[in-house]
Amino acid sequence: MLAGGGWFKKVTGGRPVRAVVSPLTRCLNTATNVLKGLPINATNVEELCRETLGEDTCDARRSVSDPPAGGGGAADAPAGKKSPQPPCKFDKGLRSKFPGFKFKVYDPLDEQGRGFGLLGDEDQLWTKGSREIQQHQVKRAKRFLDILWANTPEKVVVIVTHSGFARSLLLAVEREPYRPANAELVPVIVDRNIGRDDVTSHDDDVIAASRR
Repeated sequence: MLAGGGWFKKVTGGRPVRAVVSPLTRCLNTATNVLKGLPINATNVEELCRETLGEDTCDARRSVSDPPAGGGGAADAPAGKKSPQPPCKFDKGLRSKFPGFKFKVYDPLDEQGRGFGLLGDEDQLWTKGSREIQQHQVKRAKRFLDILWANTPEKVVVIVTHSGFARSLLLAVEREPYRPANAELVPVIVDRNIGRDDVTSHDDDVIAASRR
């Protein structure tokens, strides 16, 4: 979709490009379509660039592996056993549904040396009884940027994420808080000053493709 018109090469200056994608189904579908035909060095699926966490079932993610027979969902958990599984049923896990992406799974209790990936096979972040507030989401966006800086040699990054997280990401780099429309592209140049506690720096062009 974005390969037509030749503008992508002009915006990126012909430099190497990495894509980072939210693991929610709608974002993976978007990335499949919009990144097709583009010269992307590597594509990573990253847990921390998900949409606002909690309450809304549309913002829970499916497990990486296939669910048990009958479909996944919290209702399928054995009696007396708490499951982090999303409340919605699905017939395929992420690996089966999106074979074109690689899903690296980390232990959610071990952040040491973590690169791009998911915090557990099942959704560990979505909760039924509470909704993530803006302040906490901005903190998550800063943690996402830490992982981005540590694992991305490319100077141009395409982030396929969601409108709520895109707004927090802009706040994290001290830009105007803007909530993009569906499928809108927001080009941002970010200059990082190494050694600062707050994240405002890196000479990367970050292009966030929002998908609500």
